[in-house]
Amino acid sequence: MGEIWKDFCEEMTKEFQKATPHLIPHRLTEFIDLMDDDEDYCGDRILFWEKWLVKTRAPVAMLLVKEYEDVDDYFKRGYNQTARNRLRHARKAGYRCRVMTAEERNDRLDELYEINTSKEIRQGRPMRENYRRYPEKAKEPEFHCKLHFDKLYGCFTKEDKWVGYISGNFCGELAAVAQILGHGDYMKDDFMYLLWYYFIEDIMDNIPNVKYVIYSQWLDGTDGLRYWKRSVGLKPVITSQDRMSYGYWGG
Repeated sequence: MGEIWKDFCEEMTKEFQKATPHLIPHRLTEFIDLMDDDEDYCGDRILFWEKWLVKTRAPVAMLLVKEYEDVDDYFKRGYNQTARNRLRHARKAGYRCRVMTAEERNDRLDELYEINTSKEIRQGRPMRENYRRYPEKAKEPEFHCKLHFDKLYGCFTKEDKWVGYISGNFCGELAAVAQILGHGDYMKDDFMYLLWYYFIEDIMDNIPNVKYVIYSQWLDGTDGLRYWKRSVGLKPVITSQDRMSYGYWGG
């Protein structure tokens, strides 16, 4: 365990040395303690993210939405050249994205199961048991408020086969990726670059209160996944222990 921790610290230090830090002038309580109609529902979600963010000592992978004027600016400056080309490749191949209702998801459980089981190993680890089980039907989420909700984004082939999804968890000014997965047999078409773009486009166009998008911890996954994160504009961010500010390491 000592060697593993040493390697982890060395890798994190290298990430920090790649750029000069600056401070994001926001308090944790300011950007997730926003409530609307249902205080119990909102409070539970806020409490979950407060605990997660405070306990997370390693940098999280974050996109600062307000760094960009609009989704076109994000595509030009957030996506690197390789990511832009791969998104165009997916569009040319006929892939399209849309928000999915619980009803549509439930009508496509066979496709969802196929996505989840299309690869036994991802990021060097076996898929967890919950992905290997046949999915259960989901209930249509009840609307509680415009600040705290979930949303499912799907990507489809030109034949309308479901091949990828992002499950978004929204909490005030924060949007977090709860799940993101693509069908292993279709990855050569680079459709996940298109799906991620659609996810951010919907946030920028339709959910203006969101300022920060989180995709797990920065060091999660392989070097390939960290390259993917950086290629679409995600950057490592440290949450301070006193919950008063965020240290941001770009690069």
